[in-house]
Amino acid sequence: MQSLTAILSLLSLTAAASLPKRAGGPAIIPLPADCPVTSPTSELSESSTGGYKPSDAAMGANVYYYYNPNVNFTQCQEQCYGLSGCTSVFKAANAPTPAGGYYGAGGVLEEACLMFSRYLTTDDFVEAQQGQYTNVQSANIGCAKPQ
Repeated sequence: MQSLTAILSLLSLTAAASLPKRAGGPAIIPLPADCPVTSPTSELSESSTGGYKPSDAAMGANVYYYYNPNVNFTQCQEQCYGLSGCTSVFKAANAPTPAGGYYGAGGVLEEACLMFSRYLTTDDFVEAQQGQYTNVQSANIGCAKPQ
């Protein structure tokens, strides 16, 4: 009986220990109703290739991304709002996945949510290859993050 008590005592100590960080996306935090949101891509002229993608300079400010078959733009914005340092998002269909990690060799066309640590402007976008980065949406989130 003493060994059972000793084991239970040890287990209770480990349960109280702090847990290491785990994988997962940024928290989804709804934007306040009065939060100003602007779209830098709304001012772009129609692309001859059908789409625009962030320039290499803009990608230098990329802080988080995910690709999957069905990205919700509102959720993309709310995750940026929940991620410290994120101020802008870009969403597109037919975006090639990056190589490495979860995405393997990369190049598979999926929907993308890209998050950035600075506000984006029309100068941050370049024409994409034919058929890539279509149905583009973007947002600069202009309200303070919750504490």
